[in-house]
Amino acid sequence: MAMNKAPYYIALTALAVLLPVAALAHQPRLVTGPTVTVLEPEVSKAYYGVLEGQPAVFSFQAPAEFDLYVGLLVPDIAGARTDLSATINRDGQVLVALDGGASTWKKFHEEFAGDDYLQGPEFRARGQAGSYEIAVSAPGDRGKYVLAVGEKESFTPAETLNALRVIPELKTGFFGQPTAAGFVTSVFGAVSLALALAAGALLALISRRLIRLFKKKSAVPIRRNLGRPDRLYRLVIAVISLAAGLILWSPILQLVAGYVLFEAVAGWCVVYAAMGRNTCPIG
Repeated sequence: MAMNKAPYYIALTALAVLLPVAALAHQPRLVTGPTVTVLEPEVSKAYYGVLEGQPAVFSFQAPAEFDLYVGLLVPDIAGARTDLSATINRDGQVLVALDGGASTWKKFHEEFAGDDYLQGPEFRARGQAGSYEIAVSAPGDRGKYVLAVGEKESFTPAETLNALRVIPELKTGFFGQPTAAGFVTSVFGAVSLALALAAGALLALISRRLIRLFKKKSAVPIRRNLGRPDRLYRLVIAVISLAAGLILWSPILQLVAGYVLFEAVAGWCVVYAAMGRNTCPIG
């Protein structure tokens, strides 16, 4: 495979893998308050929240019959409590109560993001039209919880980007990991990292082509304009950017790493080309 074609193939492969993998997971949602409005209750979503002295209430309107699914999970970490409950109400009447304290919680590994859970009680039924409320509570109303709603898989490109933003936050804020770097060990994280690096390399390649196009009439195209010290310097920048991009899980820094790494490997810098500078003894 020619070097100048590699970024294209990497990007296409990453996209081809990333979107089908995303479709196998719940849409992640961070809960920031005691009340949440659920949109499209049939679509699979996972609400990550923390009880802070009062129940968390999730509500939605069902204009017609629909497939109702509700499940309780907690992160499989030290101190996780399994005495959570979820009460499902329709039109002010209790439809069913999920009692975590009386249930057997099973270990569950979610391959999409690479996280471990304890899976508690679930409820499935053909829901009738009406006004629904799901109240998540626990004795004292303290502790982390995950409420799964809906089972219909739907992951648009916008939801994929949202997952890339939310999941690293969950790694540190919800699962208590010191950094978001662990995300790269999951299938979704590894593919998204490859996509960011490929995007950076592709951007560098496009910049190279554009500069050569503008300078085509004025000079013979230069294949390389970076000497060994400049290439090593860019390699160091790429490694630092990649490390920071993994620790903070910043797609921008990962893209920068891909861009600068391409310059180091190709021996060509767009800024040097624009300035007419060349530190390569061969050229």
